[in-house]
Amino acid sequence: MVMLFQTESATEQQESKKRKLSASHHMTPLVTISDTNHSAANTVMSFTTAVRCWELLHGNDCLRKDFTRICQIWKTDNWHWLQTFQVELLMYEGMYTEAIQKLQQDESTTWSIRCNLQKASCYYMLNNYVQCSSCTAEILQTLNSTQEQQQQVQRSNRSQTTNMLSQPGPRRHLHLLITSRQNVLDYCVLLLTTCLKKRLYGSSTCGQQSDALLSSTLVMLQWNWPMEADTFIYIIDCIVQRACFTYKLFLNYVTNVDVLEEFAFLWKHHPNVVIDLLPISQAEIASKRALTRGVKQNASEDFKQAMIKQVASPCRDIEKLVQMFIISELETLQRALM
Repeated sequence: MVMLFQTESATEQQESKKRKLSASHHMTPLVTISDTNHSAANTVMSFTTAVRCWELLHGNDCLRKDFTRICQIWKTDNWHWLQTFQVELLMYEGMYTEAIQKLQQDESTTWSIRCNLQKASCYYMLNNYVQCSSCTAEILQTLNSTQEQQQQVQRSNRSQTTNMLSQPGPRRHLHLLITSRQNVLDYCVLLLTTCLKKRLYGSSTCGQQSDALLSSTLVMLQWNWPMEADTFIYIIDCIVQRACFTYKLFLNYVTNVDVLEEFAFLWKHHPNVVIDLLPISQAEIASKRALTRGVKQNASEDFKQAMIKQVASPCRDIEKLVQMFIISELETLQRALM
């Protein structure tokens, strides 16, 4: 079980600041499941029934003492399924710190993906996006180190996945996620993208965001393109407002043709905006040339050729590219999320 998240535009983010959302944490959360077969509804009903029974058994001191004594006799501490349910119960009740503490008691390799998924969910709900990213990176490392049973994984439609994993409105939403490789990947990437967007839109003024935040969001939104096109437009607006943008690893992680074309347009039609995307900066290029005359023209030609080469290069697997970014550039990602 994981927490679902909201995907909001800049306008919606600003409006949400004005709402009093604290009351929403006390609302009964919505519970859904990614499975669509006939037993899915029964699974959700079984969980909510179990929650009500647990609350009933802990409703007064007499029942609680009797139930505790029975648990001691039956040695329920060894029942892994009960420990799992207790974590999900804490998440259901909005007790995220307690859920994390309980999860930290079970760090076995067998359950590492499930534990980190739930910890990431809880850290997200606590607005601790740095720890959320750490858990996500651990999940991806575990997936990469696990031998795949199938060489070819049928990828789900990402627009459908996004709709399933993100819900509008302030109501808390818990989801029983089927932990297939693709579901886990989609959830992790969309979760981190949501964290970055909250930081991106959270700035009071467009243009105050750091290079680390703008570049990290730029890389991540490629996963769900073109559904994240509005966020990309907002990033471009921020760069124009700042009048500068530096990202030395741009050519390593940005391959989307629409994004590349927009940066080429920005370079050509906004000469007042300083864009430094090449591994060697314009200043370094100038220092290495014997003649400074024509340096700007030469730098422009270097940029143009780099963009042409990037567009013409063989299409890279966006799934592998984003995974590599999260794992290899975790420090930059966490700096963006601070």
